[in-house]
Amino acid sequence: MSRRFLRADGDYLEITSALVSTPPFTMACWFTLDDLTLSTDLMAIATDASNNQQHALIADGAVAGDFVVAFTQTTSSVKAKTTTGITQGQWHHACGVWAAATDRRAFIDGGSKGTNTTNRSPSGMNRTQIGQSENDTNRHSGLIAEAAIWNVALTDGEVATLAAGISPLRVRPSALVGYWPLFGTSSPENDYSGKNNDMTLVATPTQDRHAPVGPMFGFDMGWHGGFAGAAPPVVTIPYTMAQSGCGL
Repeated sequence: MSRRFLRADGDYLEITSALVSTPPFTMACWFTLDDLTLSTDLMAIATDASNNQQHALIADGAVAGDFVVAFTQTTSSVKAKTTTGITQGQWHHACGVWAAATDRRAFIDGGSKGTNTTNRSPSGMNRTQIGQSENDTNRHSGLIAEAAIWNVALTDGEVATLAAGISPLRVRPSALVGYWPLFGTSSPENDYSGKNNDMTLVATPTQDRHAPVGPMFGFDMGWHGGFAGAAPPVVTIPYTMAQSGCGL
């Protein structure tokens, strides 16, 4: 399951600390956007006051092209934006990589990479949020699932792996500082990274359908993340012990 966020209801999730504050780090999630006239905050590391200090992963439907944006703001803002855009109501994978104060990268669906090299170093951040950044009005309107933060800059290949539907727990798990599948079955929303960074629900984000992501654990059958529909590949029966590689 995922969480559905409604801007009009003021829905978002947060932790009252910045899980990372300086690069390198990566934020990623799956999302849908209800309205392509909106610019919405998917994830953020920010302050609890409107003093313009933040890093945010944004679904920017309010600008021509409807890009995913890796956004950094101090007294002024800079952004890396993807080269292709968002389709309303469709699941997309968004990823922002902040490799340095002068190196930020944005991805949609594992590609369409956009970059920015302007030097910006926010300070005083004390919130980690999903569906909002700071105390702003750009809260998300749509679904969010499989949100994660790493304290490293993921490679382009690792970003593509996440967008193929592989669980964040299978991509640099030792660097995860927070992973929230957003199953919508608990309050607070559980952190599966092992760091106990559970997210507090603000207002009433509800449970909805999940993103096309494979299981967190178990054997890799060669199709996890690569599926386009509901069914896994067909295995021919009978399947003998010899075919399985097992001996008696």
